Amino acid sequence: MHRSHLRLSLCLLCLIAAAFPLGGCLYNTRRLDRQLSNAPLKTASQAELIDYVNGQAHRIQSMQATVDIDASAADIKNNRATDYKEIRGYILARKPAMLRMKGLLPVVRNTAFDMVSNGKDFKLWIPPRNKFVVGTDSDQNYDPEKRMENMRPQYIYDALLLPEIGPDEIAVLENGYETVLDSRRHRVEQPDYELAVIRRGPGVAFVAQDSVRPD
Repeated sequence: MHRSHLRLSLCLLCLIAAAFPLGGCLYNTRRLDRQLSNAPLKTASQAELIDYVNGQAHRIQSMQATVDIDASAADIKNNRATDYKEIRGYILARKPAMLRMKGLLPVVRNTAFDMVSNGKDFKLWIPPRNKFVVGTDSDQNYDPEKRMENMRPQYIYDALLLPEIGPDEIAVLENGYETVLDSRRHRVEQPDYELAVIRRGPGVAFVAQDSVRPD
């Protein structure tokens, strides 16, 4: 048994010695190539992009849609999020600042909420809670325990109807990339333009960012 053990040890030692010079062939490290889209894209200057955004904003003056409302409220401090059940809703938006939004309860289709805003003040009716709320879109009071209630109608309106870039606003052009699917359903990166618009409100400045695809 001692000779067999010695013979086995010698065989393993020879095998390791033979494989050691080939260690570089056992694995290969390579740099991952950036998968870029080969779709034909257009180029534009900052002035052309501003004209394009303003043209689209001027063309769309109102909007009416049936939507599925899916909302989540994040609690970053406690590292958790609350998901609200998806409901059917109706939205009517019209410039300069009118918004009407109605949500229906699942299955029974009764009114879950009905909200209207003129850009300054809003009124919200919640029949299931027998509650009626009146407030202002500019209300900056924040209650960390009522994250959904902190959302103002103006946020929804701005997301639906593209505002024009005014002459007193500053537009900064940034080149970036977005992930898209090519003809083979592969995820690739495609260049895009981003206009960061600096707007000044009552005593405060904020940035609104619009993405523009160069196609």
